[in-house]
Amino acid sequence: MRARLRTPILIILLIAALVDLAHGYTYFQVGVNSNFLVVEGCLYFAQADGSLTMLDVKTGKVLARTEGGNYSGKLRSTVHGILVLSYGKISFLDKLTLSSLWEIRVHYDPHIFNARLVSDDGNGLVECRLIKSGKVIWSYNLPGALELMAEDDRVLV
Repeated sequence: MRARLRTPILIILLIAALVDLAHGYTYFQVGVNSNFLVVEGCLYFAQADGSLTMLDVKTGKVLARTEGGNYSGKLRSTVHGILVLSYGKISFLDKLTLSSLWEIRVHYDPHIFNARLVSDDGNGLVECRLIKSGKVIWSYNLPGALELMAEDDRVLV
């Protein structure tokens, strides 16, 4: 009688173990060091290894990947490309190839308005540049710590 009872108990325990495994989850760590940006069916994001990846939203296929550039920070879409606003660095990339169109280092507190970018170097130099070309269209030097605000073609330093 005990042999007959053992078999169903073992089967029940095996089923319970399999159910517990089925409700478990697979875990692996992936570092994302930016926001997720979706533009025209593409998903952009920076990874912990400093790379920037562009995926097709519908298929998940990797369309482009740039490595070795430390693209962590906030990603913003513009008409002409993708801005990467990192701490101390601002990069502007081609939307399709992720190649760098221009980059400025040692710049902080970026503000975007009307196809322009205003930022400061942390030592009082404020610059306004065209986003498409990166060309500086005006600058102002006011030594010391600054706080910037920009809206509707006006900048308050």
